[in-house]
Amino acid sequence: MKAITFFGGAYTGVERFAEETSSALGCRLIRDDELIQKAAEQKEIEASDIEKSIYCAPPFHDRFSPKGARCIAAVKTVLAEEIQESPAIFSGFLGELIPRTLANHVLVTAGMEYRVQRCFREEGKTGEGSVNAIRQNDRSFLQWARYLETMTDWRPRRCHALVASDYMKPSALIEEIAQSIDARKKNMVSVKSFLDDFAFEAKISERMALKRHPVAISVFEGKVNLTIVKPVLMLSRYKKRLLHLLSDLKEAGDVDIRVGPGFNRADIVSSRRFHLSREASLRLAEKRYAAIHERISEHKRPMVNKREEIRLSS
Repeated sequence: MKAITFFGGAYTGVERFAEETSSALGCRLIRDDELIQKAAEQKEIEASDIEKSIYCAPPFHDRFSPKGARCIAAVKTVLAEEIQESPAIFSGFLGELIPRTLANHVLVTAGMEYRVQRCFREEGKTGEGSVNAIRQNDRSFLQWARYLETMTDWRPRRCHALVASDYMKPSALIEEIAQSIDARKKNMVSVKSFLDDFAFEAKISERMALKRHPVAISVFEGKVNLTIVKPVLMLSRYKKRLLHLLSDLKEAGDVDIRVGPGFNRADIVSSRRFHLSREASLRLAEKRYAAIHERISEHKRPMVNKREEIRLSS
């Protein structure tokens, strides 16, 4: 295991879970602001531009931005360097960019009453003011979750663990994580190849962003998967351009290029005619995560995805 990431909406107690897990396991705790600052310094990008690409306008397929894609690529590079250095706990949005082959992702949820109480304790806001503050902050969470679902293989129900912080203590989650790791020590898997894959993915992501290509990238066991997320002219010729961009990279093995759900052929009615408004989409997403929390809270224990193999560093 190279990383455990904690991700959740505003005032759900994400930071508390991350801090106590970091302390119990003796791992570094890395937050978003540290990663953003390092990425800005390394790639000579304004930190404010990176923040905007994460919290305000993630570059998902129907709002793809080469500038935003370059910011995300810069963060991936820093993430790859951090987990190569030593195992770490990540708190915030950016740890979710680490592939599931290298990280255990924990989604933290909480009911509105609990979040209102935390908002009051942390910000001093009460009543309607606290609810509005939570919903305003949740816009960033919901938009980033949408980015992850459209541009990566991240899904809420595929996270290693789902937690309801208003019903569960960090110690219960830490116990589950420790048991899962112990149960799989006999089947230890080396992560070096996965680290190489993630570093290579970051390198390709930066190159594609600089050339303004709207593609999602993943690398697994040396195989490069490119997904075209926006309509392009002359698809076959466009694929050749993408292949040419990778031709000088010795690390590149097989390259698979496909079109994603955001790509519309000319003879098909564009799905954009039927897109919901941004506000309607956010309300639906809110209900979806509320349903996830309701389901988790019934168990009073962290819901651990037993099918997810925990990779241990050798």
